Amino acid sequence: MVQNVEKKLLKIPEISKLQFTDELLFRKAFQKESLQYARSWLYVLRAAHCKFGKMGYKFISKELLAVIGYRHNIIYITPIFDKTQGIKLQQLCQKILYTTNRQIIIKKFSQQAYPYVKYSQKDQHITEGLFEDESHPETILKLSKLFTNLEGDINPSAKKFIKQIKRFEKLNMHYEIIDSATLIPQQKIKQFLNKDPEKYASYSALIKYLYQQRKNNRYKLMIFLHNKKIQGLYVSEIFSSTKAGLYCAVTSKDKPGITEWMDYCFLRQMHHKRIHTIYIGGAETKGIKTYCTKLLPSKPKYTVMAIGFNNSTKKQN
Repeated sequence: MVQNVEKKLLKIPEISKLQFTDELLFRKAFQKESLQYARSWLYVLRAAHCKFGKMGYKFISKELLAVIGYRHNIIYITPIFDKTQGIKLQQLCQKILYTTNRQIIIKKFSQQAYPYVKYSQKDQHITEGLFEDESHPETILKLSKLFTNLEGDINPSAKKFIKQIKRFEKLNMHYEIIDSATLIPQQKIKQFLNKDPEKYASYSALIKYLYQQRKNNRYKLMIFLHNKKIQGLYVSEIFSSTKAGLYCAVTSKDKPGITEWMDYCFLRQMHHKRIHTIYIGGAETKGIKTYCTKLLPSKPKYTVMAIGFNNSTKKQN
């Protein structure tokens, strides 16, 4: 069934398989747009993934650039730009709907950018989790708000964050922190992620790509080891001398406060590097959204969301 849908996608003109060599094409497109969390090659790899972590698809024309993933029996479309303000995006969604007869979710949708796209914010057939990282709005972290100085002292207002870090530190456990992919076999990271098949599928292409780009200083890895076993994985992209994006933050969650402590280590390192703002995207669940409030988040200047493509457009020309 999955293969049939993906074969149908490839029959649509201007849709082809996404490849690692497409990065330059997408980077050129990002440079023409304002900075947003989704305007990252790492996010593209996540947004376009298919079942079991397979690489997804891209749609390229002079007017529209978008990536496409198929998972959970849903087709996810993430537009990068549409010079027609959504007319071409609307047409693409209609064509995919006709061809595959599958529910469509448009990720990182902006009504201001794509006013001609017809959609339904609340679709009874789409549960919260299927909106993935856009089940709850994006946030950013202002590190000068979280930390009171360059040494990494935490703002006393982040009481819950501090409490959990201290709780973990009382365990007096030693963790080795590695920041180079050359020191950890890729298979070890895959095994760590594979404890959760959804996370493995989401990050598989991203990790594979990073291991082919080990000398690229744009991307940063932080790996936590305990007794030579991976217990935490963070992947980020440096946008500029003061801004970065966090695209993977997975911890073992096997000890109380471990996630807060690892977040603290990652954020403190970024703060030491004079990074002021970190884009962390949206939240998949209410629990993750609540957790992020511990970090004293702020709202980005832009607003995006995931929407269900309006099925009523099937009967339109």
